[in-house]
Amino acid sequence: METDTRLAIVASLWAAFEARDWAGARRLFTDAATMTWHTSRERLLDADAIIRVNAIYPEGWSLQVLALNALQDGRVHSIAEVRHPPRCFIANSLFRFEGSRIAQVDEYWSTVEAAPAWRTAEAIGAYERFDEVPANDSPLRDHLATLARYNVWATRKLFEHVDALPEADYRRDAGLFFKSVHGTLNHLLVGEHLLWFRRFAAQESPWVALNAEVEPDRERLRDRLTKGAQAWLPFIAGCDSARFEVRFDYTTTQGIAMSLPFAATLAHVFNHATHHRGQISAAITMMGHPCPEIDLVRMLQAERRPS
Repeated sequence: METDTRLAIVASLWAAFEARDWAGARRLFTDAATMTWHTSRERLLDADAIIRVNAIYPEGWSLQVLALNALQDGRVHSIAEVRHPPRCFIANSLFRFEGSRIAQVDEYWSTVEAAPAWRTAEAIGAYERFDEVPANDSPLRDHLATLARYNVWATRKLFEHVDALPEADYRRDAGLFFKSVHGTLNHLLVGEHLLWFRRFAAQESPWVALNAEVEPDRERLRDRLTKGAQAWLPFIAGCDSARFEVRFDYTTTQGIAMSLPFAATLAHVFNHATHHRGQISAAITMMGHPCPEIDLVRMLQAERRPS
């Protein structure tokens, strides 16, 4: 296999991980592929396990490939930076191939951390420290990233219960503002993704009716809402820190020019989703079905790691 092809496969894998395209990532591995994490002494024993552990990892992370190198023995070496605020990791990965697919990955992870106090220019001489993250990075980024991460987590938790609803309960008028569970989920797709995401990410001001049924199929609606929620994470990670402090200009669906604080308006997007998830949870409960526990603190507890 050509060197450029091997490099492209690894680049495609990292891109699929960043996009949460788990099916696309799975196709790049042999069925019996293994992944070894040497620093934590763990090994994933087939391709499905490799994909699963990445898919269930708590949301809020973004990655950037820093280097890709082809080695003389046919392997590919990559260096990737993974940011999961407030933490940051560096992954050194070695990929071995069988045919055109990845058969083995050996990874060495490290945590970006402050240098110890004893290492100073006074003690060493020609020495300096540097920050990869600008010192003026806005604290609003971490806060908004947490809200976006919660939006992904809560959306998935909600659908664990929505997917179990009989078709009649899913589509019947439950007395909600947008009538049914299906109608309310369509409104979330319209508001969060077809309107607000395009306003923020593309600087467009489209028009879509707030009560439009833009996706009649319930499975495709679930997938579009889940993927759309994930799209906010790299958007927030890629924003210049100064952007969180400025105004956000757009045109409403009534054709009115509007200028609002950028960070507060972005927070509204996630608050709006919480509002309607609460309506759906109440409707599910009144129908006699179990409802999800989707408080923000539940996510934070699930993400907690031993120190």
